[in-house]
Amino acid sequence: MPREAQALLETLASYHCSAEEIHAGLEAAGYSIGLRTLWRSFGTLIKRQRDAAKASPRRAQWQTALDGNVTMLIWLGKQELGQRDREREKYWADAPQQEEERVVQYTVLFGKRIEF
Repeated sequence: MPREAQALLETLASYHCSAEEIHAGLEAAGYSIGLRTLWRSFGTLIKRQRDAAKASPRRAQWQTALDGNVTMLIWLGKQELGQRDREREKYWADAPQQEEERVVQYTVLFGKRIEF
C-alpha cells in the first residue's frame, strides 16, 4: 500500500471511522482494496490508531478536572476511582422496605379498611 494511502487509513482510523467508512475513503481517493483485505491486513493498525486517538480526549478531561471543573472531578472520581453517591445507595437499599410498609398501612374510612 502506498504511503499516502496508509496515511489516509491512519487518519480515518484515528477519527474512529468504521472499516466500511475507511474502505469508502480509500476508494474515493483512488486506492482499490477489498474490505476483507483491509481488515485482515490492517486491522491491528486500525485498532492501534483508534486507541491512540482516545488519549487526547482523556487528556482534555483530566486537564478540565484539574482546572477545577467540579462536574468533571465528580465524573472522573466515579469512573476512575470507583467513587459513588452514598445518598443514592441509601435510598435504594431502603426502597423495598418502604414499599412493604406502605402495603401494611391502612385507614378506616366510612367503616371500610383501605390499604395504601
